[in-house]
Amino acid sequence: MKRKYERPIAYEEAFIADQYVAACYYLACERETRRDLVIPSKWERPQYGPDTSHANGYKKNSCTDPSANRVVSDSGFLHGSEVGEYNWKQGWITGGIDSWTDTNGNNKLDVGEVIYWHTLSNDGKRRWNHCGTLQQADPDRPNHS
Repeated sequence: MKRKYERPIAYEEAFIADQYVAACYYLACERETRRDLVIPSKWERPQYGPDTSHANGYKKNSCTDPSANRVVSDSGFLHGSEVGEYNWKQGWITGGIDSWTDTNGNNKLDVGEVIYWHTLSNDGKRRWNHCGTLQQADPDRPNHS
């Protein structure tokens, strides 16, 4: 019995997220470089604990590194959403969004608006308050993660 040869074929499918699924943003702490953004009432609680200083300028794997900060929100509502930061001393530390400047009044976070968030040390003995301007990761691909 002869078998018929079938040519192997591979198919590739690309996942393209729509505007309601995903978006990528950069978020870097500007607390030390943009003192005009520091408004104590924007945070729910003050900083506490030893060594709650912030890097003055860019430092890899710190709050000033835009690729080290993540905002996680299942509901689409940002206040109280979880924030993760990869810290070069402690690894991943968590926190949350305290507030943001809703400059156009649409009750949504938009590129160019300022976010006020906090992170907590893994042992809970330190709290850092951060602020920074939301930037789009890739303006040519706004909805790809």
